[in-house]
Amino acid sequence: MKTRIFVASALALAILAPAAHALTVENQDKSAYTIKVVPKGGKEMDLAVKAGAKADVDCKMGCQLSFNGNTQNIDGKLAKIVIKYGKFAM
Repeated sequence: MKTRIFVASALALAILAPAAHALTVENQDKSAYTIKVVPKGGKEMDLAVKAGAKADVDCKMGCQLSFNGNTQNIDGKLAKIVIKYGKFAM
C-alpha cells in the first residue's frame, strides 16, 4: 500500500514540475523574430520565435539574448521573458 502511494506521489510531482532552468521566450507581437542566444560556456545559436508563439531555451548557467539592437543578460533563475513591441519585457 505504501509503495503505491509513493509511486503515485512521485508521478504527480514529475507531471507538475516545470522544466529545470528552461527560459521561455514569449512573442506577443504579430511579427516573427530570430533571437541570438549565447549561453555561458556554449556557442551562439539562433532561436526563431513565431508571432504569438513561445519557445524554450536552456539557460541553466545563464545566457545572453540579442535582437533588434536589444541585448539582455539572463541569469539561470529567470523563467520567462516577453517580446512586446519589438523589445524585451520582463
